[in-house]
Amino acid sequence: MPTACSHFGHLSSRHAELCAKFLDSEVSAELADPAGFSPDLDKLAAFRLLFHAEIETFLEAKAVERLSIIKSDIDSGVWHRANPCVLSLYLLVKNFIQKDGALSDDDLKAHFLSVLGSARSRVKESNGIKSDAFTFLSVAAGKTLDEIDLTLLSALNSYGKHRGDVAHSSAIRVRSLVAPSSERKTSFELVTQLAE
Repeated sequence: MPTACSHFGHLSSRHAELCAKFLDSEVSAELADPAGFSPDLDKLAAFRLLFHAEIETFLEAKAVERLSIIKSDIDSGVWHRANPCVLSLYLLVKNFIQKDGALSDDDLKAHFLSVLGSARSRVKESNGIKSDAFTFLSVAAGKTLDEIDLTLLSALNSYGKHRGDVAHSSAIRVRSLVAPSSERKTSFELVTQLAE
């Protein structure tokens, strides 16, 4: 998702707010007394859950915005060359053409409007940032499959799995919670990668 946009500005500012609210004091305490420090697991869990939601919101907002642009391009007739992501989107949505014989441009337009409808439904049903969800949301946001950053894909998949640990267990039982400094570093790296 390399294109900076208002959605990224929101993600970046929310990241800073969440760090200030849940992590900064914990990081200061950790650095002041590394051997005796005991983290507030509830703060770490809250940060992880809320930041995960911000990433998901960012990805979904970009996808919805791009799907609207593609629809506008289809309506105006300039959609083929302007949207190289439609082939990848078509493959991911699996809303294949069922018509035999020659297809007119109007047939393709109607079909791709249906593909966009399927994509919009899938965005609404999205509930994560792990590999499949990130791949789909990236394509819906305008990427082709070969443009998806595999390092970012892996990092988001890992973060999504760790968020699941926190979401489905008591914070004191979660084994994936790390030191506040590590949590802040990981989240900052995700924001940085999403900006590229």
